[in-house]
Parts: sequence; structure tokens; C-alpha cells
Amino acid sequence: MQPNTTSRFTGYYRNAEMDVAGGPHMALPDLYTSTSYFLSEELRDSLAWKSVVGEFTTRPDTRVLVFRIQRLPAGSPIRGKLWIDDLRLVEVTEAAP
Repeated sequence: MQPNTTSRFTGYYRNAEMDVAGGPHMALPDLYTSTSYFLSEELRDSLAWKSVVGEFTTRPDTRVLVFRIQRLPAGSPIRGKLWIDDLRLVEVTEAAP
């Protein structure tokens, strides 16, 4: 991961039989500072594949991001089935005029 860079995160999920008080989210925090760069909406039950998309710009001290499945609020375990596919993180470049 490059510092001061705008990136686009994309991925797909589907899930079923989720049994939680607060559902799972896809998250991209900084490994060293725990700064949150991306947090998806709750990954709700869906038998069809759904996309997750987000753009963010890293700070000057950013070096490594970590992909996590995060429960909000944290605490009890997540039960059910969750499938994740086609995760991508690409640098956003401005189009030439």
C-alpha cells in the first residue's frame, strides 16, 4: 500500500442463516495504527451475490492494510455461512484530459 494514495476496494459476498445481534462488515484497517480506511455496511442475508465498493485515500504514514471481517458491535460470535469472492484493491488514477 502506498501512502497518500486514493484506492478503490471491491468485493462480493453472499450469506445465509446468520445468527448475530450485530452483523459482519468488511473492513480495511491500517495494520500498525488501526486507522479505519474502509468499513462496509452490514453484510445482510443474501442468497444472491452482492457487491461491496468503497473509495478512500491513505495517510502519509500508511504502509499496510489488513482485510478483516468485523462484527459491530464486537463481542459475541458470528454464526452462519458467509462466502466472499473477488476481492480487489486498485489505485484510482485520474483520467487524462
